[in-house]
Parts: sequence; C-alpha cells; structure tokens
Amino acid sequence: MIDSLTSLILIFSFGYGLSRNFKRGNYAYSFVMYAGAIIFYANLYHTLNGNLAFCLMMVALFLTIILAIVFIYHAI
Repeated sequence: MIDSLTSLILIFSFGYGLSRNFKRGNYAYSFVMYAGAIIFYANLYHTLNGNLAFCLMMVALFLTIILAIVFIYHAI
C-alpha cells in the first residue's frame, strides 16, 4: 500500500515538473520528468490487481495522447 501511494505521489510530482518545465521552454528537463513519470507509473501498475491495472492503463493512455497533442501544439 505504501509503495503504491509513494509511486502515485511521485507520478504527480513528475507530471507537475513536466508541465512547469515545458511552459518555461526547458524541453530537456521536460523529457526527464516524462521519463520519471513513466517509470513510477510502471511501478504503480505492477502493484495493482488486474481490473484496476487495466483501468489505470486506459486512463494513462488517454492522458498520454492528450499530452502529446498539447506538446505538438505548443512546439508548432
């Protein structure tokens, strides 16, 4: 339980760092923050049961698609 909670907190903190650095134009830091968020997402995914893990995966997939669209829009 504590491992899942720690992973969730770190996912949100890396996501916040990603958003903040991207708005400032620090694209290298944004990529590092994205990689960190993905690593802790994988750690969280591993600790959940089947149905909850699938729902989390679908939410993460849609958020990643939206994030990619926003990044491309800002980059252009």
